[in-house]
Amino acid sequence: MENSNPGQAFLDEVRGRMRQSLASSETGEIEHRVAEGLSRLREASREALLCCSTVGSLPPQPDSLRARLSMWLVRIVRQALFWYTPQVIAYQSTAAGALETQVALFEAICRRLERAEARTAALQLELSRLTAPEQPGTRCGS
Repeated sequence: MENSNPGQAFLDEVRGRMRQSLASSETGEIEHRVAEGLSRLREASREALLCCSTVGSLPPQPDSLRARLSMWLVRIVRQALFWYTPQVIAYQSTAAGALETQVALFEAICRRLERAEARTAALQLELSRLTAPEQPGTRCGS
């Protein structure tokens, strides 16, 4: 016999969907990909900050005639582009800051999602408890 109570049918459907989403085999894979992605973002953010501090500086060079001549050439070009280096540094600093902000936001979203999933599981347990068929002898006043 079909459930005659439409409210019970709705609750059964909700319970079924919740069980299906919580038991999904993709959930672990998704969490792994999210953790991996956040790790890569954190590393990229660190690298971007490190790169900001090296813009416009000369790399280490060996003690050779070619290195000394190249150093003078680089200094001439750097002086000719005196107006350009601060703009590059400013852009890189802004991009690094934006990346840091994104990482922080993604981490906050992940924490909120974990709390929401925990609440969903708790609600599913409560829903199961409230809609479970009543056992004999458990009624109040029995």
